[in-house]
Amino acid sequence: MIITFEATAVMTCTFGRISFAITLLLIISNNVAHKHIRVILWLTIAQQVIINVITLVQIYTQCGTHLNALWNPELDPTVLCQSPHVETYMGYVQSGQSFGSTRAMAARLSFPY
Repeated sequence: MIITFEATAVMTCTFGRISFAITLLLIISNNVAHKHIRVILWLTIAQQVIINVITLVQIYTQCGTHLNALWNPELDPTVLCQSPHVETYMGYVQSGQSFGSTRAMAARLSFPY
């Protein structure tokens, strides 16, 4: 159950940042002077999708094909899962890039056009 909520939390934040980037795209519309900003926002959206989908895949594949071992390791003690440190490091990377992209979009609003 915790694994399901963890994946939901990752993707919920992802969709929030993507929707904010799309809102910024709509605000600046198709003004030629803002082409570089549109490119940066589209790259931010792509980065969000790639990093967070990789995080999601890592969450569900850390014990191979034995999904039940994620929330109840006593069911099959022969299943070898990844070290918990792998998920911790993935969380650091995912959180860092999420913070960076959120900070960049907020800074964009601080200095409009």
